[in-house]
Amino acid sequence: LTWQPIAQLAITLVLLTNVIGTAVVGAFIFMAVALPVQTVLFGKIFAMTKEFMRKRDLRMELVTEILQSVRVLKMMAFERQSARRIAEKRKDELEVLKWLMIVLAGLIVLVISMPSLIGVAVFVVRATVLGDEMNASTAFTTLALLDSLRMALFQLPMMVNFVMTGAVSLGRVERFLNRSEVRLPPPHGAGGAAGGGGDGGDDDVEPGRIVVTGAAFRWGDVAVGDPN
Repeated sequence: LTWQPIAQLAITLVLLTNVIGTAVVGAFIFMAVALPVQTVLFGKIFAMTKEFMRKRDLRMELVTEILQSVRVLKMMAFERQSARRIAEKRKDELEVLKWLMIVLAGLIVLVISMPSLIGVAVFVVRATVLGDEMNASTAFTTLALLDSLRMALFQLPMMVNFVMTGAVSLGRVERFLNRSEVRLPPPHGAGGAAGGGGDGGDDDVEPGRIVVTGAAFRWGDVAVGDPN
């Protein structure tokens, strides 16, 4: 559940406050310092996830196009050019994925090391700032509570990653569903031939033919034709 790490983190901090009192301020200070770093990393992960999905869509679009035209590619001996284009798209995709995994690994390292660093901050504040002695029972109880933070802090970045991935996917689906409907051409004889623009200038087109006026065609990065 997405709320479980947050609830476990809040309960543990409340129990720490009851055990060590004001020394828990050290934990809050450390978390306040680490929070901006985590926020930046979360933003990087969100942006890289969107870019990775965009690169993957470009590669899958190219692969689908090649598979649908495989007979023509075989007849024209375009296998090497097609494989090279797929490899270039895959290389761009893997480059984004590599940096995404690096940032995610840095976030996980930071989160995993936080319980130990929070414990150091708590003990330093209690011993040096407050000057209070810590007996064995308080020390071991504090260590046990800090250790319980490890799983919550480990699950938190994964939960945020899942939420970000879902948000990106939901946004993509929403943009697709909000696009305007495709206007179907009028039937032949009802205002001109299909694709003729409906201006009556192509009424003499034979049935079965398609007329395109003022259009430009693009395949990949190569444009053919100029509507002007």
